[in-house]
Amino acid sequence: MEVSPRDKSLARHMPIFLLQQIIAPLGSLIVGGIGGILLSQMARAIGLNGIGDVLIVLCILATGFGFGCFTRSRFLEAGTSGRWVWVLPVCIWAWGFISDLLLHSPRLVADFLWPALSSTPDVGLPALLLTLPAGASCCYSIGIYVTDRWLNSRMRNSLHTA
Repeated sequence: MEVSPRDKSLARHMPIFLLQQIIAPLGSLIVGGIGGILLSQMARAIGLNGIGDVLIVLCILATGFGFGCFTRSRFLEAGTSGRWVWVLPVCIWAWGFISDLLLHSPRLVADFLWPALSSTPDVGLPALLLTLPAGASCCYSIGIYVTDRWLNSRMRNSLHTA
């Protein structure tokens, strides 16, 4: 029995996709979180209080984008599957957000969007476990897409000039 080229392609891309599903949100959260905390501490040291949370979130999202750009530029196979890495984390986020909204008070929405505004004891837990990984995965996929477009345009330009 012969395996079709489509099945071979799926078998080659599936492990890469599953690996990206774990590395994109978790790696961005860890690396970006550490960088954001360090930047937040430096900002606080020079008297810029109140922007620490913003710096942490921006670092996590920027790390997701950077991981996407790096991954696509180094691993060609990641371009196809990496564009869809955002789907699962965003669906999980939406499910958590809607269920929390329906089961609890609408004022708990702040836990998902901006934990500094929250008044619950587990401040930031939904943002840490759902919102930031979903955002980082979206930025990862955008990084994959942007780099893919850039690489393809460079290849087209080199073909036209040759």
